[in-house]
Amino acid sequence: MKKLSLVLFSLVLLTACQEKKSQSTEKKEAQEAEPQGAEALTGSTWALKELNGEKYSSPSEAEGVHVMLTDDGSKVSGYAGCNQLMGSFKLSADNGLDFGDVATTRRSCPDQNQNEQHFLKALKSTESYRISDQGLKLFDADNNAVAVFAKQEPKALAIESGKWQLKSLKGEPVNFDPKEGENLFFELEADARVIGFSGCNTFSGTYSLSEEKNIEFSGMLSTLKSCPDVDFKEARFLKVFEYTTTYSFEKEELKLYNSDQETLARFTSL
Repeated sequence: MKKLSLVLFSLVLLTACQEKKSQSTEKKEAQEAEPQGAEALTGSTWALKELNGEKYSSPSEAEGVHVMLTDDGSKVSGYAGCNQLMGSFKLSADNGLDFGDVATTRRSCPDQNQNEQHFLKALKSTESYRISDQGLKLFDADNNAVAVFAKQEPKALAIESGKWQLKSLKGEPVNFDPKEGENLFFELEADARVIGFSGCNTFSGTYSLSEEKNIEFSGMLSTLKSCPDVDFKEARFLKVFEYTTTYSFEKEELKLYNSDQETLARFTSL
């Protein structure tokens, strides 16, 4: 009888320990999975770390594959390895996530085209997401993890690191002889001002940047000098700032694009 009581007591104790361990595990998993709301997903830049179960390494020192979902819960932008991407997304109950039609610019990068297509396919197949201490995971309809991201900390933007010399306008090389020793350029200053030289006149204005490579120029003003000996149409250069909406930066080269992702101008670092 005493032996039976001892066995029963051991079973009760073991069951209690297992229940406590199970509750502890569930609590830990719940803590790791928080927060799950849209506020944790949007407004941050997510850098790709794994794609279809394989670790991802960026081929470029300047920029890695990443996405950013806007706080208003409608637009996604980012970089797919060769091209900039843009599109829409929709959130639903139980961490549902659907990317709408995602468009990209049309650069050709033979060494990256296949990887880029795999990434875009992963976005298209996404049906849900999960955020934990390990980062952001995207899942397809079969609950397979198709992509894993880590939150990217904000960093100083390279576009603000000096003067940018104009090299081409809408794909046409710019040939300019700086008679007074001044090149065609613009520079973004720390107080959100833009200054530059357009061939005869200096110009200035203000600018605003965002992490998803959006840029907007406003309040652009130019001096009114007359330079009959300058064979360069300043107006073409200044129009670039009126229509620019986004930019890309890689290997000391800067490009400005309009809302249709057409290249307006190309610059190199001075």
